[in-house]
Amino acid sequence: MRLIPLALTALLLAPCRAEDGAKTMLERAKSTAPVAPASASPAGSAPARRYSFPADKVEIFNSQNPTKPPYCAVYRDGNKSVVFLAAEHANKEQQDSFESVRHVLGAKPQLVIIEMTDAQAHDKSFVDQYAGEAEPHFTAQLADALKIPVQGGEFVPADELAAATRGEFSVKDYEGFYIVRTLLNDRRGEKIATIVDEFKQEFGVKDPAELFSEPEFRDWYREKNGRDFSREQLEKSDTWPAKDATLFTRRVAAASCQARDARLGGLIADALGKYDRVAVVYGAGHQSELSRALEAMLGKPVIGPCAP
Repeated sequence: MRLIPLALTALLLAPCRAEDGAKTMLERAKSTAPVAPASASPAGSAPARRYSFPADKVEIFNSQNPTKPPYCAVYRDGNKSVVFLAAEHANKEQQDSFESVRHVLGAKPQLVIIEMTDAQAHDKSFVDQYAGEAEPHFTAQLADALKIPVQGGEFVPADELAAATRGEFSVKDYEGFYIVRTLLNDRRGEKIATIVDEFKQEFGVKDPAELFSEPEFRDWYREKNGRDFSREQLEKSDTWPAKDATLFTRRVAAASCQARDARLGGLIADALGKYDRVAVVYGAGHQSELSRALEAMLGKPVIGPCAP
């Protein structure tokens, strides 16, 4: 199996969370689903309703989702619908998410928002190279084959860094979190300097004062997390997002997830101003974290299996 690029691997493994659900959701909604053209509202029609995403209602959890992924949450507001495929990030050997993608896109949404940047979503060689190994790539490839417009829902790295450090956290705080997350992504033996260089390149950090030496990172880790840094004692849960966690790296993770979720919710709201039928294919944690905000915007969803 080819290795998926580090930045995307980190994104897919970034734990903005994890999710049982019986009659197929798309079938359940079929009797009331609008039959609309595969384009935005025609010229001369009534002005499209504008949706405003309530970002303050995004909830970052520290527990497992109540519904086992993959599943679909179908939101409806008049003739507008959003089918949120809450995926379990998997490869083709784990078929459920891929089958769910086929079912959701087979209903021909007018737009599908996927878990990668917009540039990645429209890079055909990048999409095709990994379409057999990651469900976001598979979704982009299938959407292209079905002539369904695709939009990437993720920040470019520099914007992600800016959004995550807009409040109480600094660039170095995010860098420290990034180092811990990278070490936990099967790179526990990697040199800190190598990861710092990757951070510099990926996020476009130019100020040398913003980049850790290994001793500086160890000092930061001890000060922020209240314990000495030890590669052997790192646990996956050290980067699980939780706003009120004792562990500092978990609070930084929560800020990152909050920013990503708020961006995705805003894109969904914008899409509903142009289209009647929108699909979202994202990790299941994002659906749970967005659920209260999306319900406030669109009403209570119907949740269950995407495919028979």
